[in-house]
Amino acid sequence: TESGPAGRLGGGDGDGSFPGGARTLDQLLRGSPQLAVASLPSAPTQFSQMSWASDYPLMAHLCRMWAECGLSDREWGEALHMFERDLGEQPQQRIGRPAGVGGEEPGAAAAEAELETRWTLETFSMWLLKYGRKLKECQSWFEAFDVDGDGMVSIADFLQGLAATSARKLPESSTACGMCAATVYHRLLNMHNEELDPRLLEQHLSSAQAGDLAQIAHRASADFEFFSANVFPLLNRSAFKLRAFGA
Repeated sequence: TESGPAGRLGGGDGDGSFPGGARTLDQLLRGSPQLAVASLPSAPTQFSQMSWASDYPLMAHLCRMWAECGLSDREWGEALHMFERDLGEQPQQRIGRPAGVGGEEPGAAAAEAELETRWTLETFSMWLLKYGRKLKECQSWFEAFDVDGDGMVSIADFLQGLAATSARKLPESSTACGMCAATVYHRLLNMHNEELDPRLLEQHLSSAQAGDLAQIAHRASADFEFFSANVFPLLNRSAFKLRAFGA
């Protein structure tokens, strides 16, 4: 059973520790061009060592996060393969301007449109069910993996969600992996939709904690930075563990 580091709930305000906090992560994800599997490096450890890696901030973030979670280049390759494989089985969708917009012929608009490179809820659910999760969990897990909140799971979303739920190391909130994991766990607890029930919070803590759980659950639901710095490190993550890779 995994457990968080020793500590006391509500012990400080915290800022999420990831440079700039959740806002910086959100800006990075929303402000970066959409990535495709083919555009990603085959070995994240090598990419991170390149002097020009900082020119590609989203790629650099993904590679750094992967290493911080204790995952290997081999597992990175497995993740890219499983995403591309299931994307290939997804009914093809084109993204772009609707046919006929601006007086164009429908064929012209279709020619400019690009094939969808993100997973739908259905594709994600079919993938998730392979790892022992229940059908009723698919929606909440999909929302958790949709880190950038655009209603689809891109390869960047997938790598972050997979790292958060398959991490071999216990990520701290001061790392890129920790911020991603805190985001994913916050959504798995459905705190982005409703206030966390104190009884549910107690069930997911690694050990009994002092303090008013009702007050802490309320604050953690309303303040993600507080959750990231003070609640996330104390969660028992075994309930959210996804064994997507072999031993």
